[in-house]
Amino acid sequence: MTSVTSKTTIDSLKSPMFSSSATATPTSARRRIKTPATATAKAAALSFITNTPSKRINATPAAGDRFVPSRATNNIDFSAHKLRLSLKKKKKAASRDAAIATPSAPQTPNANTPGEESAASATYHQLLAIEGCRTNRILNFSQTPSRKNHPNVNDQYWSSYSTSLTSSAKRSAHSRRKVPRAADKVLDAPNLINDYYLNVLDWSPTNLLAIGLGGSIYVLDVGTGEVGEFSVSDSASVYVSSLQWSRSGQHLAVGTSDCEVQLWDMNVGKISVSVQSHDSRVSCLSWHPSGNVLSSGSQSGQVHNLDLRGSSSSSSMRFEVQALPRSHGMEVCGLSWSPTGRFLASGGNDNVVNIWDTYSRDPWSAPAHTLTDHLAAVKALSWCPWQPSLLATGGGTADKSIRVWNACSGKCEASVITTSQISGLRWSKQYRELVSCHGSPKNHLAIWSYPSLSRVGEMSGHEGRVLHMTTSPDGQTVATAGADETLRLWNCFPLDKKQQRLQQQRGELSLVAGNSSSTSSLTEKGLLRFIR
Repeated sequence: MTSVTSKTTIDSLKSPMFSSSATATPTSARRRIKTPATATAKAAALSFITNTPSKRINATPAAGDRFVPSRATNNIDFSAHKLRLSLKKKKKAASRDAAIATPSAPQTPNANTPGEESAASATYHQLLAIEGCRTNRILNFSQTPSRKNHPNVNDQYWSSYSTSLTSSAKRSAHSRRKVPRAADKVLDAPNLINDYYLNVLDWSPTNLLAIGLGGSIYVLDVGTGEVGEFSVSDSASVYVSSLQWSRSGQHLAVGTSDCEVQLWDMNVGKISVSVQSHDSRVSCLSWHPSGNVLSSGSQSGQVHNLDLRGSSSSSSMRFEVQALPRSHGMEVCGLSWSPTGRFLASGGNDNVVNIWDTYSRDPWSAPAHTLTDHLAAVKALSWCPWQPSLLATGGGTADKSIRVWNACSGKCEASVITTSQISGLRWSKQYRELVSCHGSPKNHLAIWSYPSLSRVGEMSGHEGRVLHMTTSPDGQTVATAGADETLRLWNCFPLDKKQQRLQQQRGELSLVAGNSSSTSSLTEKGLLRFIR
């Protein structure tokens, strides 16, 4: 009988009708508490506990359910500032109430008053205050951290209190690629005219490097080291002002100071076409990818299209000259066709870049885009080989900026301010990078990554400003000519072994001459002599 009573008491305690405030009841009353409805509720509760799916039981990981926010998306400095600011407000309110209660109590100055702060600390708090205008949250759980950009505050104080891990990672990634510090080959180039507006250096698809020195053209076979000399005029006062190879490598277009455009057939070493359509020196040339159109720019600001077509009846060539209206107000010092032949870009001493679109209804009536963002002469023009609508432009001494444009929309996609005059730009075929050459004070070359336009590396060696730049057919080597009368070859964009094997099979790999026999022959001629 005792055990039954004890069991009934325990069951009554488990019942939801049990209350600590209820009065004691007899044993018979306690037995009446266990009703069929109560038993049904207990069975349902036990069923809920025992029949819980395994997913609910294992939903919490073994490591615990504590939530740890991502510190990368939170501004810890601003969070600490908000916490300290609330404490300061509470202290000020308490001291003010105490001063009202006891007005005769003397005020002791605090040693850490805001007036005692240094200039750096004050600027730091100013930065935090600016950040506070954007958000009132202490913790902000966003996917990507916001980029801090405060143009009104000196950056030297901000750099003392913050470190960008992303920029450090980018720098370490770029540093993995080896950038040469010096030129692989240095050649002597006497009588090179120190004129920023000329364009007298180009590398052919057949691995021939041509340079204009005074009134002569020198063609260097980079593979064998052999050099050929060609005179453009019998007059000693006439000099080469521009040159460029055709896409086939058979013809070399040459512009002279006496307003003449010459077309040399390098298979026979003679002039096949001579045109004199300009009224001043021809300072830049550019071939259309088809090889049928040669564009030329002059000192008077005019751009002419020379239509060249082979005649089936004879070995001669017929041509037409078309002058482009509204070209430039001053000398045209840069001219370049896009890889697809859709766009023609010209840069002038009037700080203007014009882009003509041949896909428009009347392409030569006016430029499709006239870009006026540069503050100095624009000589450096280069089209991207892997995105043909991207045009890179570089400004002169008063500008010093590199800008990348979308030729379809005329919008500037990216820009960067450099340290000196920009005389040449070239895109890389293997990397998402471009190389630039500069004037004083460094007289160096710089490699930039795209689209960030962050500097990957620098190369120096010229003792005078770098005037001209071109790239080899395989895109690995960059050739530059400077006011120090030297021609230098730089291995800026080396290929990996797999890419080298592919290009060797295609026959596209260019080799730089450096054997003893070719060096001695160049020294005897006195032309483009190897210095080292």
